[in-house]
Amino acid sequence: MRTEKDKVYDAWLAASARLGDRQALTRLAERWQSRLKAHAWRLTGDTELAADVTQEAWIQIIQGIARLDDSNAFAAWAFRIVSRRCARAIRHRQRQRAGVAALGREPEPQGLDAGSSENGADLAMVRAAMAELPTDQRAALGLFYLEGLRIAEIAVALDTPPGTIKTRLANEVVNQQSFRDSETASGKARERRHSTSISSERNAAGGRFRSSRRACLSASVDCVLGA
Repeated sequence: MRTEKDKVYDAWLAASARLGDRQALTRLAERWQSRLKAHAWRLTGDTELAADVTQEAWIQIIQGIARLDDSNAFAAWAFRIVSRRCARAIRHRQRQRAGVAALGREPEPQGLDAGSSENGADLAMVRAAMAELPTDQRAALGLFYLEGLRIAEIAVALDTPPGTIKTRLANEVVNQQSFRDSETASGKARERRHSTSISSERNAAGGRFRSSRRACLSASVDCVLGA
């Protein structure tokens, strides 16, 4: 996820690029290529199509960045361009291939600092959960959890009302909570079964030990009496 320092740096690059600084534009492209491509994949589910859409989006970004009013809005603006390009590409593919879409593997955004191992594990869990979601919900979650965009920015990026974005995020929270509750219940059931099994084994072992001890005692008594 982007830090505040990253956001400030990206805004500075966007402002410089608006004024015609080609080096700033190149640096901006290097930092955002993998992010925009990952967003395109979340919307299309196709690695090759995501790459094509991202390339087309960069042409539009380069041509239009001089007209960007707010440099701080670069992220939402760029994501929105990709979103619209994806929607257009999907409609075109549906006409050509009767709505058949291929599923790919989400490319790992490069240049992102995962932070601690705990944060890295959290991001891995988010990506794993997102892989099973519909494209619109997957895109919203990616922008919220992986890119750190606010609700209003996600609404701009996806051309979707803020209320709809909130609903998509809330639905996923409910789904994840239900899944965790189910896993917790299953875990407790397994623990009870395991505990019962151990208890039964202990009781059986105790019984065998007591029987063996009684047999040994009886043999000792017989030996003594026989003597």
